[in-house]
This record gives sequence, C-alpha cells and structure tokens, in this order.
Amino acid sequence: MQVHTTSQFISSLRRFFARGEQKWKGDLLITQALIAYFTRGLKNKEIPDYGPETGLSFTAYLAKYLDDAWEYLRTSKDGTWFRQDFEKELGREVPDLNDISGGVDRTLTIANLGSLMQTIIGTEWAKQWVEKYFFAQDQVLALHFQKFVRQVYNDGMREQIDASKSSGMSGTFGKVELRTFITAGRIMMTFAFRPGVLQATEESITFIGEEDEKPGKRFGIQSVHTNLVNAIQMIDAVIHHWPKSSDPEHDYKRKELLTDNSNVCVG
Repeated sequence: MQVHTTSQFISSLRRFFARGEQKWKGDLLITQALIAYFTRGLKNKEIPDYGPETGLSFTAYLAKYLDDAWEYLRTSKDGTWFRQDFEKELGREVPDLNDISGGVDRTLTIANLGSLMQTIIGTEWAKQWVEKYFFAQDQVLALHFQKFVRQVYNDGMREQIDASKSSGMSGTFGKVELRTFITAGRIMMTFAFRPGVLQATEESITFIGEEDEKPGKRFGIQSVHTNLVNAIQMIDAVIHHWPKSSDPEHDYKRKELLTDNSNVCVG
C-alpha cells in the first residue's frame, strides 16, 4: 500500500504494530507512540490529511512531522509513559534528536527511526530522508571542518604537526584553543572554548582522522560537547587566526602560534 495521506501513514503504523515484529529494540514502542500522536493530531485537525486532491503528500513532510512528534513525546506530559517505557526497554533516556552533542544515543535513535520509516513507508528513500533531516547539523559541521582542512590543515599545519617530536600540540586562536594529538596512527583535533569563555565548563568538538591520510578527507566527528553555533565559531576562529601563506612572516608566526604540548591527551 502506497502512503500519501496521514490516514494511510497511521494505517501502516497500525499494521506494523499488529505484526509484533521489530528489527530494532524499541520499534514497537516508538510505533505505538507515533500511532497515538498522529491519530490525535489528525482528529484534532492539528495535522492535515494530505491527499491527491490537495496535490500534496504526507510523506513529503515525513521528517518534519517526526521531528514534531519526537519532541512532543520527549518533553510533554502526555509523553511521560513513553519516556518511562523507553528508558526501561532501551536502558537510556529519550535523546534530543536536534542536539548534536547527543552522541551515540542520538545517532542510534536516528538510525532506528530511519529504518523503521523505511519499513512503514516501504521505500528506501524514507530512511534516507529521515537521516538527511536529522543529521543536517552534522553535515554543516563537516562542511566547516573541510574549510579548515583546506585553509589551515593543508596550508602548513599538517607539515608542522608532522615535524613535531611531540604527540601533542596546542595553540590559542583568539578565544579558542586548538589541541592536536597523535596516537596509534590516528590524529585528533579538538577545538575548545576554555572554561570561563562562555560558561563554567569547557565547550569543545573533536574530529578524528588517519595520521597518514594527507588530504584530510577521512576526518569525522569523534565527540561534541557544545552546540552547532559555538562549534562553527570555534572552527572559524582557528581559520581566521591562522597566518596565511601570503604573509611574509607566516612560517615564524605559525610556529609561535601552534607549539608542542606534552600535556595534551585524547579528547
């Protein structure tokens, strides 16, 4: 059955729930909660029943409606039962899917939702749309870090790190501290607002890559302890303060800016 309307989506959810089978732990619980949310929304006319006569399809807005549903279930009084059962069944709290610092719990839940929607809707694109929507912030960070790779890492910083006899290096770029650390063939780069810059505790984001992969295309996010806006500001600050090759004294300034630091460790 093709899903075009909200009613058809609810019917697909009900059929899946009735079969009692789940690929991921929590599939049936999430399905039950979504049935309740969308049924109430359709009944109260908070969610329209898209159809051919409107020229619109519910599935075109699937990810946005899932975002609304998840936030409602995560925070509202009506979602208390869901949060309690989720924690009991999965052993963790219901994550905020829009918080990039959510770590593995957030990543697994998004993957779970994407896989579940593929089954419910019956097409691969449903999974792709859900993951593309919820991982949008991660993609923005990846784009900004690639800018750093082009303008800083591949413009002198990589060579400076390679030449260092220390596994760790650090430098202050405006209000941001950059820490690099090499271990077991991996290189980690942590951008941080030190305690007192924005709040009492440090805010940071760490990327990890392969030491011998010179182009820097295999870097990925290792951990995030900040929000998207601050993460972007930290990356941009390092780009802004890194001496450009056009500066006649760039070599000297770079060595003064980024120095060996044996106290730098993982993370």
